[in-house]
Amino acid sequence: MDDRHIDDRVSPQLALRALVHSLRFDGRSTQSEVVSFWLFGILANLLVHLSAPVLDLIMPSALYRGFDLIWSFVLGWPYFPLLVRRLHDQDRSGGWVMLWGLIVIACTMLLMLPKEADGYGLSISLFGFHRSLAWTPVTTPLLLGLMMVSIAILILYVLPGTLGTNRYGPDPRVEPELPQSTIPL
Repeated sequence: MDDRHIDDRVSPQLALRALVHSLRFDGRSTQSEVVSFWLFGILANLLVHLSAPVLDLIMPSALYRGFDLIWSFVLGWPYFPLLVRRLHDQDRSGGWVMLWGLIVIACTMLLMLPKEADGYGLSISLFGFHRSLAWTPVTTPLLLGLMMVSIAILILYVLPGTLGTNRYGPDPRVEPELPQSTIPL
């Protein structure tokens, strides 16, 4: 085995790397970086939502909703470039990230459906907006489509990357070779 392989286990450093590179769409990311950021997101959301009752007491409702919206964006945005870099690691175009657009469109359409009256309904939450929806003939295909796209994105996140350098850059699991010195010793 090549001794230049980097220790690429799930770690806080990898989670922070995904956050720091949240405006970077070039290069490649490993599966461990995705899992690290996902776990970081779960823990961060857990801490924020556990403190929600306290925040609700000290902030007006509109301010809390604004905070929730900003928090959702800050934690949600890095998934876009992370998926692009993950796709690059698989030697795929970052254009597949447009699947996220389908999720946003489906959720927006769900928010525009009529509110729940009496009977069966569905409660959804998107970026701090909560709504109870009526179960209509449109709801089922939207939810099925949303689930299928979500599963497709999950599969794209976990597929193995290509070994070695590809058209998007060097393998992130291997340390780059240092140039040999041209100075005689």
